[in-house]
Amino acid sequence: MAYRVTFEPEHKLVTVIAEGAGNMSVALESMRDLRTDRRFQSDYGILCDLTKEEFEPDAIERVGLSSVLQGFFAGQRLAFVTSGSRYLETLQFIILQAEQKVDAKIFGDIPAAKAWLMSEH
Repeated sequence: MAYRVTFEPEHKLVTVIAEGAGNMSVALESMRDLRTDRRFQSDYGILCDLTKEEFEPDAIERVGLSSVLQGFFAGQRLAFVTSGSRYLETLQFIILQAEQKVDAKIFGDIPAAKAWLMSEH
């Protein structure tokens, strides 16, 4: 498995941590598993730690990922954490495509992402 998921119900927060090699199938399966997990609530913020992500989606996969975000996580806040410029263009594209349905931002560190997710919207 390329993603580890933890739930913090007291903070209404889910953290998804990329751990090594993955591909489009693994990414989609992980998003589906999160969405259907009984612990998941529609008012939870989602922190995606992609600092160790090794999967780089191509142009078609980027469109697919943004569509899945819109379908699975409409109305939710997503904070993507990445290191430096790695993965930045991919995230910018995905967020731009999904912004009508999700509130998503990119951060360079986890504390800033958590603070944003736990702030009032």
